[in-house]
Amino acid sequence: MLLMGIDIGTTNCKLHIYDQNGDYVDGAKFSMVSNAEDYDSDFVWNNLKDCIKKLATNRNLGQQIAGIGISSQGESGLLIDKNHVPLTHVIPWYHTGAQEIVEKDKEKLDSTEIYQITGLDPYYIFSLQKIRWLKEHHFSEYKNAFQWHCLNDYIGLMLTGQDRMEYSSASRTMALDIAGRRWSDRIFELTGIKKSLMPDLIESGSVLGKITSSVARELNINSEAVVTLAGFDHMVGCFGVGARCPGTVVASMGTTESVCMIEGSVELGQSFNGYLWGDNVIKDKFYKIGGIPCGGRTIDWAIENILNADVCEDTYRLYSKKCRESSTGSGGVVFLPHLNGCYTPEMNSDAKAMFTGITLNTSTADLLRAVIEGLCYEFRVVLEQGKKSGIDDILAIGGGTANHFWLQCKADVLNIPIRTVEVKEAVTFGAALLAGHAAGIYSENQNIQVKTEKTFYPDPEAHAVYEKIYQKVYKQLYATNIQITSELDKILKKGG
Repeated sequence: MLLMGIDIGTTNCKLHIYDQNGDYVDGAKFSMVSNAEDYDSDFVWNNLKDCIKKLATNRNLGQQIAGIGISSQGESGLLIDKNHVPLTHVIPWYHTGAQEIVEKDKEKLDSTEIYQITGLDPYYIFSLQKIRWLKEHHFSEYKNAFQWHCLNDYIGLMLTGQDRMEYSSASRTMALDIAGRRWSDRIFELTGIKKSLMPDLIESGSVLGKITSSVARELNINSEAVVTLAGFDHMVGCFGVGARCPGTVVASMGTTESVCMIEGSVELGQSFNGYLWGDNVIKDKFYKIGGIPCGGRTIDWAIENILNADVCEDTYRLYSKKCRESSTGSGGVVFLPHLNGCYTPEMNSDAKAMFTGITLNTSTADLLRAVIEGLCYEFRVVLEQGKKSGIDDILAIGGGTANHFWLQCKADVLNIPIRTVEVKEAVTFGAALLAGHAAGIYSENQNIQVKTEKTFYPDPEAHAVYEKIYQKVYKQLYATNIQITSELDKILKKGG
């Protein structure tokens, strides 16, 4: 028996096959063309089919597949008609069109009420904001729409013909009543969006349906294979690395960087504090998540604009080598990594990045190291805003875990051990495990145990330096910088 996990990410779509013991068998991927204005749904579906067919045909693996789990980036989605034909391209989470909606909302919507219902601050990235933008700018498509689908449930629909949405994905729409676990009538009333656009809800790891006979023949897949909507990629990845108990903290180090905390109940507080809440892929569990909008992408930016090189494996290695040529504290240079706004200490899409402390003696190595250190300081800001104390260690997942310098710096700044596990692709592995539950291969409480690969322990001397910089310098940068950049915006955008 084999299981397939699909991870439709911002940068790449990955497909991996595992056996029922959790051992990797084969895999494929294709580029999602990240930072494009939108995604072509036909492009995603056709490339996904090509990859599935390639894997299925290899060694006749397709006939051994018992289950397929699909995970995707949160928020991104599209409108379809009654015949399941796309009416729009896929609007990605980072599409900024809905920022204008958010600005208008400040005058008429109570963000605290929205947070109390959905666990979300009304930011432009969420699916409902995308739908509102489509209604305003593409009304014909909105008027004729039958449903909105996030990427993972759209692919599930194409594979099975069944239209549902899984709870952790629904948590990223800004339309789910998180406590009641149902679509919120109040939210649709406030936003003027028709509730009928939202599919019925389904649990992660439950059976969406069997792959249709026509798709099974086309892709050479076992026609008895079941499909499950694994859910929101960050939480599927957490599940994949064994983060299933309340109190567990995970650093998800991808294009964006997130602090994920597993919770046993929802405790929103009176107002938004930098953490968003949602339904977990684990039944009767929740999550709260804070983060950095531009995590790994910040390192790519530094490679392109400081090293003046193309992003590839060789330049990632060169980056780490150059960082080691500088010293702890980056020669007095500190970086605020708000290249794409920030989520803490407040949701602010207008926040800007900055370097401070540059002199004639500053080297390229200092700048590159300062970028990594800045990401680690910002991670600490996010972690402290979550008010977690007594953390034994932090599980790290995602592509960023290949950068051992980054992991060691994070441990040194936080003074907390950072642990990686022997799972190279947490999201596809988590999706495959959830497919195994849907297929009946694993019982409800049965999961494959994940082994620790490496633990990065804090260096006391490095932490002593970072502690002073963090407390005396970094924590003051946001407030100082926001005053400066807001004045610049007035001058450049409004003529002073």
